[in-house]
Amino acid sequence: MDYMIRAMDKKKTFRLFMVRSTDTVEEARRHHNTTPTASAALGRTLT
Repeated sequence: MDYMIRAMDKKKTFRLFMVRSTDTVEEARRHHNTTPTASAALGRTLT
């Protein structure tokens, strides 16, 4: 299950984003039959 967490401090000077997109990237890897290196690049692009 993929998810994204967004956080911000009270003064709104700092933002934090955390994403877990393993399932989405794995599905794209299977669909496109990519190599491990291409899968890593694809995952970075999708996120």
